[in-house]
Amino acid sequence: MSKKILVIDDDSGVREVLTEYLEKEGYRVTAVDSGNEALTHIKREAYDLAILDLKLPDMEGTEVLKGIRRFDTEVKVVVLTGYPSIQTAAETAKSQALDYLTKPVNIEELGQIVDSTIGPGSEKETRKLVEIIDLGTKIKNLRLAASMTLDEVARKTHLSKGFLSQVENNKVSPHIDTLNRIAGTLGVEIGYFFRDPRADDQKITRERDRKRFTARYSKIHTDLLSTAVAHRKLQPLLYTIPPGEANSDRVLFNGGEIFGYVLAGQIEFSFGEETHLLEAGDATHFDSSTPCRWKNTGDQIAHLLWVTTPPTI
Repeated sequence: MSKKILVIDDDSGVREVLTEYLEKEGYRVTAVDSGNEALTHIKREAYDLAILDLKLPDMEGTEVLKGIRRFDTEVKVVVLTGYPSIQTAAETAKSQALDYLTKPVNIEELGQIVDSTIGPGSEKETRKLVEIIDLGTKIKNLRLAASMTLDEVARKTHLSKGFLSQVENNKVSPHIDTLNRIAGTLGVEIGYFFRDPRADDQKITRERDRKRFTARYSKIHTDLLSTAVAHRKLQPLLYTIPPGEANSDRVLFNGGEIFGYVLAGQIEFSFGEETHLLEAGDATHFDSSTPCRWKNTGDQIAHLLWVTTPPTI
């Protein structure tokens, strides 16, 4: 079934161009010219992606974005604006917009964002992950073991019952941060879903067998390089980081270590006020309780080998 996109823009020319382009790419498009009409559609129908202009005649685009999030926590949103500012960029980031583009929009750039987010390639990766770890069955079994109904899980995770039902039936796969909320509600660490007891003694992991996942609203791909993670003391990851993408600034855990090695590209590492630019061949090694933020500041995709002990996934 074709993925559904909601275009929200009061400029009829923009609506026509985007609709024509996206429909030719195989998407089902609904185009509206106001915030209220957009929220009406979001309330009654599930969309895979919304393209939102921040300048609307009846309400501020940032308010529309907040409204979208109230009714649908899963729909991905790309923001368009002819008046870019730090304030609006920050506000859209708080509401977890997928991307923030300035007008006039580069239609090819927008197309790449759409395809990488909900296109056939992204669907293939999602299905691959679902099939490898049988995510839906694991979630359903945990829920039943905890004597919880779908309604209870939906209420505690702030996700819809319909979405959770699709997850349990392996029809969709939640993004990693949504999965983290489900895991917490069901009383397990997120790593539970990625562990395969059959792989405990496996010494070799083929490239085709890697588990790949992404955080929601991020273009960073994370590959789990070893399938034998259930009883191991370290965890090797491979990050594929497009230009401009960054991780979140947070303390991971206490009592462990992190080793990072830049395989390609350049990555800026920040430890509080301390900042270092690492290029291919450079490495970093530090205590895992240290808040670390990294960002691809180059113009090419960067690859980062990331080893943590103990495992976090």
